[in-house]
This record gives sequence, structure tokens and C-alpha cells, in this order.
Amino acid sequence: MRDSLKRIVDDYNQNREVIGDCFKWEYSVVHPLCAYIFGASDKMADAETIQKSKEIVKKNAGAFSSFRGSAYAPTSCLVALSSDPEAEIQNAVATNELLKKAFGWSEYMSLMAMMIKKLEGSNDLDKLIADGKEIYEAIRAKHKLVTGGEDAVMSILLALKGQPVEDIVNESEEIMTELKEYGTTGSRQVAALVLTLSDKPVAEKCRRFKALFEGIRERGKKYRKDESIALLASLAVTDVDVNTLLDDICAVDDELADKKGYKGFTASYDRPMRAMHAAMLVSLDYTPTGSDDEAAVSNITALFLVHQIIVFSIEMSIAMANVAFII
Repeated sequence: MRDSLKRIVDDYNQNREVIGDCFKWEYSVVHPLCAYIFGASDKMADAETIQKSKEIVKKNAGAFSSFRGSAYAPTSCLVALSSDPEAEIQNAVATNELLKKAFGWSEYMSLMAMMIKKLEGSNDLDKLIADGKEIYEAIRAKHKLVTGGEDAVMSILLALKGQPVEDIVNESEEIMTELKEYGTTGSRQVAALVLTLSDKPVAEKCRRFKALFEGIRERGKKYRKDESIALLASLAVTDVDVNTLLDDICAVDDELADKKGYKGFTASYDRPMRAMHAAMLVSLDYTPTGSDDEAAVSNITALFLVHQIIVFSIEMSIAMANVAFII
């Protein structure tokens, strides 16, 4: 394993331990996202700072706010990284109100509200939201039943491309058709929107995505055909050789396999989720650095995708528990 990737994995595991203690009553699937947040900022989690940030979030975001629920822990961690925590959450709450007016209530929008200021387009926030709304409505017109807050986030990012809405929607539809064997309409739609963010040719993006998904399985790892595929889409649009990406994902997967939370009968994360976490950490190693839109979009995309997978996992856990209770 490359030194840079090994450091990311080691820091991730250390941060996950600290975060697990800070958020003992949160779903354990949230902890990796929080560890990712610190890794993306090249910072180590500090329990005291996180505890203070939790109180700041509670103080500024009501119990029924989208900053609570599955977004509470990651929001607290983002606030913990701020030099002005109070202003950070207050600005995010105000921004979220603008997003809510355009797209409706969504727990996905809370993290976008926290991160959107990193985008150059946020200098004219009203226009960025309006452009994103236009794309969102065009997508929703195609797939009303599966289009929600996750697609709204991607629509805002796609608005930065400045392309005609029709071109964006047509490309995403073409990609969805190409990926028809890789998931449900909803999961493929988000993956297609991630791929549409890239200016690479459609055929190349789809080929790389398929090679990543099939390659992971060919190497004996497990990867689900659900919301997790969007994370592979984010890797597919990098300029890194597919075999190198596969080597990295498998190396991280092997490294995690012997760590707390991933091993034994009481493991918090099963093998497909472990592979997803490996892809998440590999994406962190290849995320562009700097203050330009490319770096910001990459960070927001990865953050949002992991949050989406977490929400899906929580919903599935609740559904299974309800079924078991009924039986």
C-alpha cells in the first residue's frame, strides 16, 4: 500500500475510535462519514472539540431541523473543524432555509448548506440555487417517483457546469441506460448524475465504472448494487488507471478487515460496506487539493454520497427491524 494511502487509513481508524466514543448513541454507520470528514481536512478528531460542537449544533438547530437525525454527527464534525463554530452553523441554517424553499425539506441539504460556500458559484447563491432547481425539475419530470433530495444536491453541482439543462438531462439518461444492470432506477440515477459531472466522454465514463464494479467482484470482494455504486462513479471519473484504483481498493479492504468494527460476528460493517468504505478512502487519496471548484465539487460529492449511503442503510435497518417485530 502506498504511504499516502496507509496514512489515510491509519488516521481514519484512529478518528473512527474517537468519533465512536463521541456519538455512542448514533447509528454506527455514521461514524465512518465523520472520520472521512476529518480525513478530508487532514485533521485528527478531538473529543473535547466535538463535544462542544455538538452543543453548538443543538443550540442553533432545532430538534426537527434537517441538521439533526443522520446529519447531526457529520454536522457537528464540520462545525468542530471551523475557526468560528457559531457562525458556521448559523450561516448553514440560513442557507438551508434558502435550499428548503427551492427543493423542500431534505436531510441531504443540511450538509450541502454546510459546504456550499466552498463553491465559486455560491457568490451568487440565488442564481446557483435557481439553476440547480431548473435541472432538478427536468430530472424529476423524467423519474418523478425516485427523484428526491439526493438528486437536488447533484443538480446544484451540475449547475456549475453552465451547460444547457437539456444536454445535462439527456446525458444522464444515456448513462442510466448504460448502467441498467447495476442497480435500481433511483441508485442508477444518482450514479449517472455523478458521472455527468465529468466532461469525459460517456462511453469512457461508463466503461471505467463497469470495470471498477466488475473488477472488485472479480477480485473476491463484495459490492452491492445499491446507492453504493455512486461512490464508484466518483472514482470512475478520475484520471487514475482502473487497475491502480482496484489495487488500492482491495489493499484498503484487506487492511480494514482486521480492524475493530469490521471483524468477527459482531462486526458493525459487513463485507460490502467494508468495500464501500475502502472506495471512500481511496477517493480521499485522489481528491484534488486546493481552493478551486474542482476540489470543492470532489469533496462535496464524496461527502454527500457517503451520507446518502448511510441514510439508505439506516432506512433498511429500520425496515428490517420492523419486519422482524411483526413476524
